[in-house]
Amino acid sequence: MNIGQIYFGLAYEDDDQKYPIVHSYEYLGLSRERSDVHSFRFLGTGDFLELTDEQLDLISGVDGLKEVLEVWARKNPVLAG
Repeated sequence: MNIGQIYFGLAYEDDDQKYPIVHSYEYLGLSRERSDVHSFRFLGTGDFLELTDEQLDLISGVDGLKEVLEVWARKNPVLAG
């Protein structure tokens, strides 16, 4: 992870995973309290997010987001347009 780089989390509005919501986070670096905790700024909200090393799979760079959205688009061609 690189400080200042933008990472993305993908959530869904519904249980069927038809309506994706993309969250954007700026990486701020490691926590001062724990070396296994990464700090992010949740863009557009003023909130902050902390993830442990084990939770980093919840976010990805743009390439990972693109892959996940391409899978979603194949499963939901009408919604993907």
